[in-house]
Amino acid sequence: MAALLGTGGYWYFSPYLTLQSMKAAAEAKDAEKLNTYVDYPKLRGSFKNDLNARLAENLPSGDNELARRGGGAGHDAQPSLGRRHGGYDDPAGIHHSSPQ
Repeated sequence: MAALLGTGGYWYFSPYLTLQSMKAAAEAKDAEKLNTYVDYPKLRGSFKNDLNARLAENLPSGDNELARRGGGAGHDAQPSLGRRHGGYDDPAGIHHSSPQ
């Protein structure tokens, strides 16, 4: 029973422990340790999905001329959004963005 409670407690608190470790690495400006906690391909995908969803919400839609032509500047900008977010989606971006 104690083992079950211990395992359940660790499972419940493991996100908190991970965040504490990430915070400590960031405060120590230890980019290599912080990088061990980040899944960059998933972060990139999530960032692009969120950005595309927000962009789609703000683009004109319906029966107006701008929507029929592709949504204006937002439509043209969507494919080029890849590297315009500060580089926080790769280890080099984390390392270079931390204050020295």
